[in-house]
Amino acid sequence: MTTKELSVSHDADETRTEQAMLAALDPGSAAHAQANVYCENLRESGDGWRVCVGLACNRMRAPEARFVALQVVEALFTRGRYSTLAPSDRAWLRQSIFSVIADSIRTDVPVYTSQSSNSIQSANSSNASPSNFLRNKFMHLLVLMMRFDYIPHPITNSPPEWPSFFTDFLSLPRTRTFTNTFLHLCFSIHDEVASREMSYDAETHTANILIKDCMRAQGIPASLVSTWFQMLSDALTTQDHQTAAGCLRCIGLYVSWIDAVKLVLPNKQFIDALLGFLSPSTPNPLRMGGLSCLMGLVEKGMPVSDKLAVFELLGATSRILESIGVGTSDAANGAVGDNEDDFEDLACKYVNLCGMELCKAWDNAALPPASAVASSSFSNGASMPDLSSINNISNSCGLLRSRTLRYIQKLLPHAVRVMRSEFDDVSSLLFPFLDEYLRILKDCKKDGALNGVPPLSSLPSADYMGNEEAKLFVDESLVGLLGVVVTKMKYDEDEEYDFVGGGGDDEALFYQMRQTLRSKMETIILIDSQMFFQHFSAVVTNTFDAITMATRNGQRVQDVVRWSEAELALYLLYIYKGPFVYVNPENNAPTAFNAILVKMMQSNISAYPHPSIPLVFFETVVKYGLFFNNVNAANTDFLPQVLESFADARGLHNPSSTVRSRVDYLFMRFVKEIKELKGKMKMYAGPLVEAIKDVLYIIPPQMQQPNVLANAQKQQLGSSIFDNQLYVFEAVGFLISLDEAAANQERLLQAILNPLMTSMQEILDSEMYKLDTAENPAVTNYMRQLITAVGSVGKGFPDYDVSTKTVQSSPLWAS
Repeated sequence: MTTKELSVSHDADETRTEQAMLAALDPGSAAHAQANVYCENLRESGDGWRVCVGLACNRMRAPEARFVALQVVEALFTRGRYSTLAPSDRAWLRQSIFSVIADSIRTDVPVYTSQSSNSIQSANSSNASPSNFLRNKFMHLLVLMMRFDYIPHPITNSPPEWPSFFTDFLSLPRTRTFTNTFLHLCFSIHDEVASREMSYDAETHTANILIKDCMRAQGIPASLVSTWFQMLSDALTTQDHQTAAGCLRCIGLYVSWIDAVKLVLPNKQFIDALLGFLSPSTPNPLRMGGLSCLMGLVEKGMPVSDKLAVFELLGATSRILESIGVGTSDAANGAVGDNEDDFEDLACKYVNLCGMELCKAWDNAALPPASAVASSSFSNGASMPDLSSINNISNSCGLLRSRTLRYIQKLLPHAVRVMRSEFDDVSSLLFPFLDEYLRILKDCKKDGALNGVPPLSSLPSADYMGNEEAKLFVDESLVGLLGVVVTKMKYDEDEEYDFVGGGGDDEALFYQMRQTLRSKMETIILIDSQMFFQHFSAVVTNTFDAITMATRNGQRVQDVVRWSEAELALYLLYIYKGPFVYVNPENNAPTAFNAILVKMMQSNISAYPHPSIPLVFFETVVKYGLFFNNVNAANTDFLPQVLESFADARGLHNPSSTVRSRVDYLFMRFVKEIKELKGKMKMYAGPLVEAIKDVLYIIPPQMQQPNVLANAQKQQLGSSIFDNQLYVFEAVGFLISLDEAAANQERLLQAILNPLMTSMQEILDSEMYKLDTAENPAVTNYMRQLITAVGSVGKGFPDYDVSTKTVQSSPLWAS
């Protein structure tokens, strides 16, 4: 096929266009590049779409070519040319596309069935087949035409050209193909017009509102609901669970903007059936469809009193939760297949949705009652079964919030059960509700909103929560939520971790989860700091006490306290945000917080045999360095214990180079933090320097063979290790400066500096630096390190004047 043959012309026929499109789809075709140019020319051509419409609507043509042809037609919309076509051209295009769909419905033959010899699949092809993509593209074009032609013209504002779109479609025979096509159409219209997951520009948003208004004016929602109900009934009769689920999902999607109060909720037979679909014995597609529909009804925007009436009608926080068994099924333990797991996730999302809607109801209850009554759907004549007692109540803020709290009380145990899931992705599904609920409690603390909840004596029934019960419930719920947050911060011992931020994606996700939980814990502190400290103190001290008792009884501490529990106690202590008061200023007695730190030191938790412990321990003692500065003699007794842990295999001699690097910095921070203990520290300075002087060895450039230096990567690694060593050199300088005896200072300085000076002299004498190259100046770098180390020792002396504080970023786990 030549370039000339592929050019667009008025006499282009379907056969030639079909061949070009098939060539464009075949990378191995000799005419592949030319075919692509031809197809692009069709898109740009003013009338190239015409031949594509004929090709796409011809069942004799290859489905692949028909699909590409529909893409060319779609370009009329994506490139903004459809609205500029002549009315007669738009009418012809509408009629052509609609006829294909209508014929397939009348004959009960799907639009993608091809009679050509190169048909890619039969009508029984799977839903993921290219054939179904052809069907979907026809439906997409139909919806795009509806967007433009169902409402007045966007440019000329002339009357709608296809106001009968819905009635035309609904008048088609109710064949099996109609059912599938109608559901697909409904989903497509939702995505184009009303999806909350889609973002629309201002012009599209205005058009969407107009489309929905036109549908309401024509009574289309009622026709849609009636059709869904009938299709649902037929599907249940034939046990077509997929179709039944599709009908339920459609209802759940559309109730967000149709008059659900009049069209859906009064249908008691449907509501009862809907609730029955949630039974564990129901096939999973139907069960998920039913829950999706219920979520749409719960999320429907309406006045607070109406929202609470819907919760009562559906049993949103009672019957539904009992039916779906959220957080209790095998899915929560990972012992089920994908389908059950999908339902468990949806059930968790339902719990979160209920919580979010109730929090929204709490906020909206504070709006002026008159506006709520004026906009009430249930007060405008809708027939709602068994709700008269609810709708006759006062719309006062206090009563509405009292009722809202009762629903939250019923919901919260289910929410807590989900948040306790061992799977973080499941727990996090409830975080939006948790955040909103904590926000409400924080606001209540500021504005005293709970005081506006009426006392029990003035409430109409037990379905409302009185003032005293409300305060008690809030306190208890806060304790329960704090317990969940703290528990979720604990490591999963079945997983593998690096504990220094290098354990891969799973460990990074755990640290991210910890950070999220930490922010929620800080919100709880703002709400009730006294309650938090009591809970925090109990968790931490119980762990420390258990370790202490195990040691005294000669037991292995890891047999009594799990490593994850020991690490959690230290982590909670590390992230605690004060106040850091160690001595009561009124009576000079140790505070409760001081007692926690005493228990930590008494437990000798730093000796716990697990790699997760050392770093968080050292981070903690550095954070609370003033504890060791305390004049209380009992506190200073712990100083040698801490110094020993720094000096041995827990700290500076730790087998992990990553741990050692961080401890290098923390050691320097600690010895400088306890500056007020110079008199006590000087007795430890000499032995401590002797104990750690071996870690001050600076690794020289390695000679792999004569005159060949280490590669740049190894040299760079050595440089990173050295940068952290400088903190130890600085700390040693500070320790030596504490000794008031000049002879001792000289002896210690010589022990530290002589090896450095000797190495420098050897390099100069042997002229080793001449082995350096421009690409790898290893010896020169080594010389620089020796000189810098000497300077760092001097930097540690207190008369060293530095204007900026030495700071090192915290590790990932501590963020």
